[in-house]
Amino acid sequence: MRVVDNTSAKFGHNHPFNTGIGIPIARESDDGQGTVTFLFREMKTSTGEPSDRILGVTNKHVATLDTTTDYVFDEANPQYILVCGNRRLDRAISEIEEAAIAGVRDASRLSREFNNTPEENTTALRRRKIALEEKNEDIVTLQALEAEVKTSWQDTNGRRFGVVDYAPHISVRVDDRHYTRDIATFVVNGEKLQNFESNIYHATQLEDLFWPTSAIRDDRRIPGNLQLPIRAALSRRLTLNPDTTDMNGEPGYIVAKYGNTTKLTLGRYSGMESYISKDIGLESREVAMYNYTKTSGDFSCPGDSGSLIFTGDGNALAMLHSGMHQGMHRHVTYATPLWWVIKQILVKYPYAEFYGMAYTLE
Repeated sequence: MRVVDNTSAKFGHNHPFNTGIGIPIARESDDGQGTVTFLFREMKTSTGEPSDRILGVTNKHVATLDTTTDYVFDEANPQYILVCGNRRLDRAISEIEEAAIAGVRDASRLSREFNNTPEENTTALRRRKIALEEKNEDIVTLQALEAEVKTSWQDTNGRRFGVVDYAPHISVRVDDRHYTRDIATFVVNGEKLQNFESNIYHATQLEDLFWPTSAIRDDRRIPGNLQLPIRAALSRRLTLNPDTTDMNGEPGYIVAKYGNTTKLTLGRYSGMESYISKDIGLESREVAMYNYTKTSGDFSCPGDSGSLIFTGDGNALAMLHSGMHQGMHRHVTYATPLWWVIKQILVKYPYAEFYGMAYTLE
């Protein structure tokens, strides 16, 4: 599906089926769910032959059930990735249905208000008439979207987004930085990307949240069309030394992600890396995100793995892979710096082009 204008009733509801960043995916084999980090073009094979392949990036543990061995595309045993797992599809349909039902209820209320408005109050009559017409238009739009999804997206074969190409085992010993390599790529079915232009996040008006201090916010804006292009991966220097501050003057970034489970959430990143001891006795270095506030809800939950974490400037910070729970809530989310993720991808795909997303490898 096309990405729709934010004035459309489809806005937000067709996200699971369009080509914006945060595409929900799942393993066809067992409905293990996650999120696409970003897409890239191979351009040339490792031997220099021209290639028109487009590949998606997600976590190893999202792409394959076995996380301890390397996987390379096996024609005899292809590992398919779906757009929308069964659970996410059911949730999307329910959300569309609920929005349509709420629209009918609102239209009924608006109709009563219009009928009860005195004839001499022409301003109120005009405004309520317009509101009622727009609401009825939205209902038709949502009902059409519901019918389209039920007709065109229920078949699993039709939701095949791609096939896993490369998924090395999860490791924290790739190099002396000890970042978590939880990375996989899959070759995307080109027909599913007819409307794809670049790695773009479809935002809402978030200036005050991304940049809480006015001195920083003055020259920063979310695009008016609410389409935020991911223009660069933050360098190692800016990952470790954020160039913005919070309301208390402490260095850090307000970041966002759009995930399969929790959709759009905001969080806080200070620039301080975390060290995590694994069950196997190894220690990893992680980029840690904390919940935006004590009452804002969790930044991420299971199913959000693979989500791209980015700033309001359109800079990609990291690739989400896990988190730590405290009671019933996840109070910290762990991720791998995106500059390092790109570095690993270039080992396998040395000619990769990231749809204009700039990067520095050190």
